[in-house]
Amino acid sequence: NDDETIRSRLLKVKGLGPWSVDMFLLFHAHKSDILPLGDLAVRKGTRKLFNVTGSGKKGELCQKKDAELMKRLHEPFRPYRSLS
Repeated sequence: NDDETIRSRLLKVKGLGPWSVDMFLLFHAHKSDILPLGDLAVRKGTRKLFNVTGSGKKGELCQKKDAELMKRLHEPFRPYRSLS
């Protein structure tokens, strides 16, 4: 997958993490199928939209522990998850 190739190359750059790479792919590369699970607003929006409880404090969605749940919830929006 082209997006995964770009992601893996960018993550090798010192100082760039998953959140930065996702934001680059969204806003500069204009990719339509990016689900930035590291973004707090995305996790809060997912929790509210789908009315789910996560593994974090006070039921917040955890980036790592709840990743599969969030991916599953946003799957119907593929290939436009950047917009969901």
